[in-house]
Amino acid sequence: ILTIPVWVTLCVALAMGIGLAAAAIMVRYRDIAYVLPWAVQTLLYASPVAYSLEAVPDAVRPYLLANPLTWVLEGMRWAMLGSAAPPVWQIVGAVVVSGLVLFAGLLVFQRYEREMLAWMRSSKGGILDAIRLDIEGDGAAPEVQEKSQASSS
Repeated sequence: ILTIPVWVTLCVALAMGIGLAAAAIMVRYRDIAYVLPWAVQTLLYASPVAYSLEAVPDAVRPYLLANPLTWVLEGMRWAMLGSAAPPVWQIVGAVVVSGLVLFAGLLVFQRYEREMLAWMRSSKGGILDAIRLDIEGDGAAPEVQEKSQASSS
């Protein structure tokens, strides 16, 4: 039970790395928005979320063991349900892969960050300009500021 926060942290790191990379790439390639739900659903069925790894036939088990999310989920199952402890290589692999995926997601996000800012400046009258006006003003939307200035003069 004491290791539950560790497994949750590893799961969050894995998800955050994938999410950061997908969000950054989605700005440039809009088709990612259509592929991502399919990939998440495939990952759901390729990971032992609703079933135990012992319930899987031996012929399919090596494919599931190649999935790093399986390692994290088996660790959670061990911590919460008291099932058999995962092998040491799975624990070490879960830590290493989660850290690497998070780091790679941060790198991809950082690489596309300037491109995202340029897109935000150029799209529909400049999203960043509207935000800047809102921040520099009294907190009201730019349209409200214009109306209040017109009524006060």
